[in-house]
Amino acid sequence: MRHAWPLIALAATLTLPLGAAALTPGPDTTPSVLRARDTADLPAAGQWSVGVFNPLEIGLRDGLSIQTHPLLIVASPNATLRYRTGTVAGWRVTSELGLSLPRLGMTQPLPVGVAGWLTPACKVTAHDPTQASSCDQAGWILVPTLGGVASTGTRHVWTARVEIAMGIPLSGELGRPLQAHAPLDLLFAPATYGMRTRIGLRYDHALNDRIRVSGEANAYLLGDHEARSRFIGTAHVGVDIAVGARNRFTVGVLYANQDQGADKVEVVDGFGVRSHVRSNDFYPTFDFVWGW
Repeated sequence: MRHAWPLIALAATLTLPLGAAALTPGPDTTPSVLRARDTADLPAAGQWSVGVFNPLEIGLRDGLSIQTHPLLIVASPNATLRYRTGTVAGWRVTSELGLSLPRLGMTQPLPVGVAGWLTPACKVTAHDPTQASSCDQAGWILVPTLGGVASTGTRHVWTARVEIAMGIPLSGELGRPLQAHAPLDLLFAPATYGMRTRIGLRYDHALNDRIRVSGEANAYLLGDHEARSRFIGTAHVGVDIAVGARNRFTVGVLYANQDQGADKVEVVDGFGVRSHVRSNDFYPTFDFVWGW
């Protein structure tokens, strides 16, 4: 936990007002080309966007929006407020404060959750409540998230992001780490490892008015765990193609490097030698996004 404080300080620097001399509020810039996604820019009041996998974001007023992931609304009720803090040296700065409750996602079977697949199903406790203590199932865990996003440019956009999410048990204990595919491991990390910190950098480039290409890299540090490495690295490249005035297709590839407990056996001088290795995985990404 002590390793989180430098990141908390960095997040606070990006998300809290630094004084009138440093931060000057201003309206969102509306470029004539297809907008970049995952930036510090917010929709205007009444505007919205949503994808199958991308979050729903609604502009409450200029400089303030609310964001949620509809696909996770049952498994992990979630909401994030995004507030335009201002500008610093040409960088548009937005703060984010979110809450989620991933209980059902960790304790219910498919399609709602991952119980019986990546977490204990604990069916025996329905017939013998005295066995609940040996079930190793997560309790009710509240996950607050504090983050900051800074972007510069419109046709060619650089975006830096820092965030920290903490798992706070309301009852019971933290769940058992999944140590599965990186997207799922990262989604539930605050409720299993107790903490998830992230530092990321993204570049979004407009090839023309209707096509954007993007690339990003993220470094994640999870909470304490004795048996596995706490570091996960990801990278993503993608293409956005406009369909009509406000809609787009997105396609890409996500790469993840993490410790899944894999071993490799090599023959050295006639003897099998086992060594611990990190896993390298690739995942296709695609979506259709409606909105601003």
